[in-house]
Amino acid sequence: MSNDEESRAGVLSRSLQPGPLRVSHDVFARVAIDPDTADLVPAFLARRRSELVSLMHAFGRSDYDALRKSGHNLVGSGAGYGFPRLSELGAELSAAARDKDRAALAATLATLSEHIVAWHERYG
Repeated sequence: MSNDEESRAGVLSRSLQPGPLRVSHDVFARVAIDPDTADLVPAFLARRRSELVSLMHAFGRSDYDALRKSGHNLVGSGAGYGFPRLSELGAELSAAARDKDRAALAATLATLSEHIVAWHERYG
């Protein structure tokens, strides 16, 4: 693992630690939760937060197929729950996994982690 990948993996690991997360930008700007499905959002975000651990393990094993599939699933579910940025990050994850681009995967996973944890803290 390169120094850049190690640094990004460290960011990802720290974002899973208990306590408040300091986000570097406004991750809430494009959230648009439909009031009719708002009661489903906490469980959805809890599942996404749990999924981060699996994504980290898949990254560590260079399991590009698992990362690509997870990204594809996020594309389909993110916007439906009011998180269009989640769908975008899912597409980035899927593309990086398809290309086996570890630097892009590390960057996307760090951003994905930051967003999911922040959303879970606010809406979960």
